[in-house]
Amino acid sequence: SYTISVELNAAATQVDGTGIITKCGTETPMPANHWSLGFGGGATAGKIVAFNGMTMWDTGITLTQIAGNWHHVAVVYGSGFINSYLDGTPVTSAAFAALPVSGDGHLNIGCDRQKFRYYKGLIDDISIFDYELMPEEVAALASGSFEDPAGQIICTVKPEGDLNDDCKVDCRDYAELAANWLK
Repeated sequence: SYTISVELNAAATQVDGTGIITKCGTETPMPANHWSLGFGGGATAGKIVAFNGMTMWDTGITLTQIAGNWHHVAVVYGSGFINSYLDGTPVTSAAFAALPVSGDGHLNIGCDRQKFRYYKGLIDDISIFDYELMPEEVAALASGSFEDPAGQIICTVKPEGDLNDDCKVDCRDYAELAANWLK
């Protein structure tokens, strides 16, 4: 099981096969053993796909949907199914047996496995979980506040005025401000 989560502000043009996040094996000259979240080519041109070696899955998320503004994209795999989410909302789900690769290869952010076909735009808040997030957890992550299984709150978007890093602005922040205003 795994979850890949990323904030994207994509340019309206992307090269076919552009990687957003790619984990590669160590083969040379070109790693054949890899897992990628990126833009497809051919029949999936202009779409975000998950790709493992020779197995590709269309997330149902298109470049047109995400170009020019910030969007949260998540791919969640567990129990033989893969699910995609756009801004915390489920997009598509399908049976998928291809797992991401492991090993000592490199992790590329913003390019494909060969370290070209560069992503055009901005990438932020990449999160890789070694477990399946539930739909409500993906929605919370997309909204900017997420509590992991250990009970730790993870803020992906810190609200202005949040002085104590708890992902919200409340009386405790004002107390922090008052306690430290002379420092």
